[in-house]
Amino acid sequence: MFDQAEAYLLFRVADEQYALPSGSVHEIVRWRAAVPVPGTPTMLPGILVQRGVVYTVVDTRLLFGFATTAPERATRYVLFHEDEHRLALLVDTVLDLIALDLTLSEAIPATLPVARARLLRGVVRHTDLLVALIEPPELLAALYAEV
Repeated sequence: MFDQAEAYLLFRVADEQYALPSGSVHEIVRWRAAVPVPGTPTMLPGILVQRGVVYTVVDTRLLFGFATTAPERATRYVLFHEDEHRLALLVDTVLDLIALDLTLSEAIPATLPVARARLLRGVVRHTDLLVALIEPPELLAALYAEV
């Protein structure tokens, strides 16, 4: 299945589908309240400790420019590592592990808000969905710009 393509974790935030390289994903866990950290930006609601590792929680709804909502049954944390950084991305739901042929990726639509577009590598069609490909280094750079 993954011979000609790369594996990505597919998840939803608001009504949009996003994908993160699966090699960066450590674990997917159910939502639970994060431990608040005073003085942090709203999109960083706290920290999460999982198996003795501390993760910074990122509210992806706020990061991508959507209104925040209360967690639901399907809400998950996607725990991922990029270099020495450990993040817990708060997402509406995790959909699947998929194979994406990145040679078929398209440019980021010009109508996409700049704040969201800067986090993406491009978009690719998967079945009937348009999937935005997250660029982990750009995600980290955006978070550091907020702090």
